[in-house]
Amino acid sequence: MKQDRWSLFKCQRCGQCCEKLGLPWYSDNIEKMAEFLKVIPEDLVTRYYGDIVIENGERCVKFDETRRTPCPFLQEDKTCQVYPVRPKGCKAYPIETDFGRNGVDCPAMEIVDAIDSLPEGEEKEESVE
Repeated sequence: MKQDRWSLFKCQRCGQCCEKLGLPWYSDNIEKMAEFLKVIPEDLVTRYYGDIVIENGERCVKFDETRRTPCPFLQEDKTCQVYPVRPKGCKAYPIETDFGRNGVDCPAMEIVDAIDSLPEGEEKEESVE
């Protein structure tokens, strides 16, 4: 029986997903992130996502990819500054996303794919850490 892919996945902290895909937008997470960073939600949006504009009488965000990509929360040591409140897309990447890996060569997924492609009953000699 094949293992659950998440049980095999161990992030290698290469930072490629954060560098290439940037900070995903989930409006339901903005308040949590703002609270975590001790800023007001509007400041979080304008600093890391884009400008707040009025279109057709409604407030919306005009995204600025240069603010989101690479992810502004990626630290030099490849850790995430907002990890406890990171967006859903970050939590789901790269296994449970609608768009797959989106062109990112995730080294952790290469390991998962290699283990997952072994014939049933064959075990890997080294553990994945």
